[in-house]
Amino acid sequence: MKKGFTLIELLCIIIILGVIALIAVPMVNTIITESKKESFKTTARSYANVAEKKCLQEQIKQKPITMRYKLENGKINPKLDIKGEVPEGYIYVNDKCEVTYELKNDKYIVYVERPNDDVILIDNTSTYQENKLSRVIIENNNVLNSPITRPGIDNSKQNEASLVKGTDNDGDTYYFRGNVTNNYVKLLKHPNDIWFLNNNYYNVEKDGATKIEKGSDMIFRIVRINGDGTIRLVLNESIATTSYSTTNGTTDGAKYMNSNAKTILDEWYKSIDDISNYTTQSKFCNDINMDNASFFSGGNRIMKGYEARNSNPSLVCNENSILNLQVGMLSADENAFAGIRYYDTEPNNYFYLNNNTYNWTMTPMTYMANNVFMSYSGDYLNYVGSGGNYGIRPVINLKPTVNYISGDGTISNPYIIR
Repeated sequence: MKKGFTLIELLCIIIILGVIALIAVPMVNTIITESKKESFKTTARSYANVAEKKCLQEQIKQKPITMRYKLENGKINPKLDIKGEVPEGYIYVNDKCEVTYELKNDKYIVYVERPNDDVILIDNTSTYQENKLSRVIIENNNVLNSPITRPGIDNSKQNEASLVKGTDNDGDTYYFRGNVTNNYVKLLKHPNDIWFLNNNYYNVEKDGATKIEKGSDMIFRIVRINGDGTIRLVLNESIATTSYSTTNGTTDGAKYMNSNAKTILDEWYKSIDDISNYTTQSKFCNDINMDNASFFSGGNRIMKGYEARNSNPSLVCNENSILNLQVGMLSADENAFAGIRYYDTEPNNYFYLNNNTYNWTMTPMTYMANNVFMSYSGDYLNYVGSGGNYGIRPVINLKPTVNYISGDGTISNPYIIR
């Protein structure tokens, strides 16, 4: 006759099964969680592959493009041939078909960082969003939908200091205007000695000049949050005084890619340790469209009817004038949006780009004389021949994913990032 389990044996079996469950359930949950993470990373990578493939197809047609795809409300704009559920975020492709992205669902955020193509996945928590520098900038300022004074037409006023919402090639941009005192960022170290004398900066020693030591902290000013999510910074100092170009009387002399400025800035960028950990390629505008036989588009746009105040600066650049660069300079339009106008008889001391030096912009003015716009001590915009000697002031763009650590953006307590 067969006997059943005794009560003690049943209790032992229940205990054993409970122990197994305690061990197995977390393991299974971990496996499921890791599977979901890998699945989302694979999905993000597949989306990036489609964007990369489209870019390569355009390259075959000799039409290199840069594109920022916005994924929102289940749609992709511009359209990509992708099936399945669409997460939130963006995919950015530069003219070399290198892809950067940040995508998120209800649980995770996945993004890729250059130059190592590292794919990073983190929990979609408020902590991540709260730590982004772009969020801190917006929340620390009362964002205006339109500026108090008109860019290109009016100088900013003494009591005007604001963050204004505008539009660039990639969508919404937020630019600083006026007498701003809370847009300082401390980042990295000066790679070389710089000398300051008679309102000019030099990369060679000058008798009687004030010296900025190699290895001292670099201080930048935030110009704007770009539409692609990057954050544009301009160095507080110039790094050299030089001619913009030695090629006069041709359109080639107006092209930034042929300029002395580019050579100097590229060497400066390469000499800074760890700068690629913070920065990425972004759009710069070297507006070389011709409005007529004499004037580039920027010339007409910035100075047209300046006495009647009809200037019409824009942060939307002609597509054939966009350059994707690691480092460049500000455009005349960006100077106008920041607070100064063309050739004003009342120079403007009340805007944050004024560093008491003469600096080149990336905006050509006329073809025949090969004139380029420059900022006169930050007081007003004018144009001069490209053979003149003026300051080169570097502009870089922070990755959209840079995180805020500390600071309130003032000169005594600048933003610190990682």
